[in-house]
Amino acid sequence: MGYEGKSFGKMSPGIVDMGQTDPAEGDESGKSAWEGVWAKAASSEETLRRAVGVEERSLRFQDILSYLAAAGMLVKGLRTVELGSGRGTVSLLLAARGAEVTLVDSSPAALESARRLFSLFGLKADFLMSGILPLPEQLKGKFDAAMSFGVAEHFTGKERGEIFISHSAALRPGGVVFISVPNRNCFPYRIWKKAKEAAGTWEYGTEIPFSRTELLEIGVGAGLRKVAAPASGFIDALDKFSLYGALSRLGVDTQASSALDAGLGYALTLYGVKGGAVEEGSARVGKHPGTGSGKGQGLLKLYNYYKKYKNWTEILFFKIFKKSPAMVVLRNGLKIYTGGDISALTIIEEIFFSRVYNPVDFEIRPGDIVVDIGANIGVFTLFAALRTEKKVYAFEPFPGNCRLLNANLSVNAIGNVQCETAAISDKEGVGKLFLGSISGGHLLFDLGAAKTQGRSVEVKTTTLKKTMDENGIDRIDLLKIDCEGSEGAILSSLPKEYLNRINRIVMEFHDNVSSLKHGEIESILDAAGFTTSIRWDGRSFFGYVYAIRSRDTDTAPRKK
Repeated sequence: MGYEGKSFGKMSPGIVDMGQTDPAEGDESGKSAWEGVWAKAASSEETLRRAVGVEERSLRFQDILSYLAAAGMLVKGLRTVELGSGRGTVSLLLAARGAEVTLVDSSPAALESARRLFSLFGLKADFLMSGILPLPEQLKGKFDAAMSFGVAEHFTGKERGEIFISHSAALRPGGVVFISVPNRNCFPYRIWKKAKEAAGTWEYGTEIPFSRTELLEIGVGAGLRKVAAPASGFIDALDKFSLYGALSRLGVDTQASSALDAGLGYALTLYGVKGGAVEEGSARVGKHPGTGSGKGQGLLKLYNYYKKYKNWTEILFFKIFKKSPAMVVLRNGLKIYTGGDISALTIIEEIFFSRVYNPVDFEIRPGDIVVDIGANIGVFTLFAALRTEKKVYAFEPFPGNCRLLNANLSVNAIGNVQCETAAISDKEGVGKLFLGSISGGHLLFDLGAAKTQGRSVEVKTTTLKKTMDENGIDRIDLLKIDCEGSEGAILSSLPKEYLNRINRIVMEFHDNVSSLKHGEIESILDAAGFTTSIRWDGRSFFGYVYAIRSRDTDTAPRKK
């Protein structure tokens, strides 16, 4: 997709998969341009093998494997079709794992390159020379997965939506889609593209990148459900588009994840399910751990601490002893009391830098009313209060955490937060809060002394309905839930008319203790008019559910 097939001068060896070679019906100049690109494409054995290795290590391909695993789909025997396949590197990697793959492209040169690639690796595929608008009849309803990489951005007008319909039409009910396109917000790519166009050296015809919102809306419009659109590859794009491989030469792992991936990553990939037959089909891939090592990565980590924190040397010193300093000071001057708990550093990183609760489309706006369930020491509460002019309602059951939360509000002179020491659950009264070893490990379930230190305190419990009634909350623009397994009880006890007053939800799920597993939570939210996606590694008990109302189903209109 995208830069994987585009020329970077000295950096071009090893980069393949130029994608669609028939960018628009009737666009003969575009077709000629792509034929020219393929005619010049490097095809030495060394180049091809290196290109396959680059794709196999990419975050995007790992996402695809994780998504399939979470959907309960075995790669072996999977029937896949790649539309506008180009050389078909992703199809090759799936074929090597036992998939039955079909490659479709209108370019003879592209398909010949694909045949050579598959022959090099001793793998089989079906090759079809055809356009994909409309989709050929023999391809309709035949496949478990339909995909394209660097195709949709070359279509304009109504065809920009119809290309998604072609992917959906190729699927059996419950089949999955992977559509990878350039991210409009990836500035290294945008600057590089404009420079090429200005110099008259742009050779890929019409190419209009996507925003995440547009990608999700078109996907839903094409009949896909359980959609998600993660981005990846910011470091790789920065290296290739702006730095001409300097990071690679320094030994930095450019395939590693970055906190900037969510908003600025180059490869924006739509995942979706045709119909609702695959219960786990909405599974969002988990965090990319990053596999870099060596001096380059170590220096990059050191620089990141310096860039993020004013007291970075103190933080690094305390990390040696697996502690946190009593206060962490961000570069913007925000002060956060941590109680010395090292988990506070992880929470700060996730909320302020990785933005796990605020990916694109879940940003907090000035007029938003925010509810924070499981506020802990108030890191997300601070994050939200700094971004909205309205009130933030924070609920945290453990008194020690609440004291730190209030101290953090006071030291930063934040006055638009209402904090209550209470556990939101499915009933009102008093309950036992079993204490974990870290500030975010307290829960309303007794998992034994090994998990909870054998200690508990009595806390007030209440319901989200009661909370909304008592505080006169007629709408919630963003509901954040991280309550160590109580999320199922909270949602299952919330009347539908109250759920209809919530516009966006982001929650951490805990399938090991919650009364509802994440698939059941998604079903509740889907039935209530939300579009859901998840972030999950496909194996663990933990992950994130994201739910947002589409414009035409929003039953909680914003008051002026």
